[in-house]
Amino acid sequence: MKRRILSGISILFLLFFLFYTPGCSLIRRPSPPRPIYGRALEKLRSGDPAAAAALFSSVSRDDDVYPAALMRGLEISRSRDESLYDLFLSRLAEILPLYPFLDDYYYFALMRQQADRENHSYLITYRDFFELVGEEDLYKELLFCYTEALARSGREEESLREAASLYRRRLPEARASALGQLIITLIQKEGPPLRGPEWEILPRLPLSPAKIRAYLKAHFEDSRFWWETASRFLSKPELQALEEV
Repeated sequence: MKRRILSGISILFLLFFLFYTPGCSLIRRPSPPRPIYGRALEKLRSGDPAAAAALFSSVSRDDDVYPAALMRGLEISRSRDESLYDLFLSRLAEILPLYPFLDDYYYFALMRQQADRENHSYLITYRDFFELVGEEDLYKELLFCYTEALARSGREEESLREAASLYRRRLPEARASALGQLIITLIQKEGPPLRGPEWEILPRLPLSPAKIRAYLKAHFEDSRFWWETASRFLSKPELQALEEV
């Protein structure tokens, strides 16, 4: 009897080992489904942004990565699927009370959408909302959009003032180049010239020394900033001639 009991225990232990021990079970249990967020990242890495965006939109609100999924979805759907962008944006707005640190990104994504739509009047009207974006790089991107909106709305003097101010800050190379070209376009028109501290940006613009000299002569300003800039490009006789005018 004792031997049978021990034999029975041994068999039960063996059955448990074979059927329930991970890696040794004779019955293959179905593996748990992979998280949607992870599958979306795989689609993104494989070069299928449309499928990735669709998967990001399916992430549950109860999932810890839900905010990240919305942000990823916004970046992917931008300029690809406006209705999906609207969906991600509205969902992000719904969770702001739970994640107040996402305010920066929400208002940035909202204003950027209006810039993509070339809704210049919206950007100009709601300029104050930019101040809700505390992250500096996002804020500067919105200022760039605002500067373009002013120029395309015929408000060239305001655009020049904003552009000159922004150009003195550190910007990504592509944005700095585009902003420099915008400033050149504005100052070559018969509009208000640079003034005060704005003269400091003139040597940094992609202009030939001859064009810079011509611009300085055409727009003399008796200020320290003009004189400091002019002294780098104009000869002493040229400076004296302007001073006597």
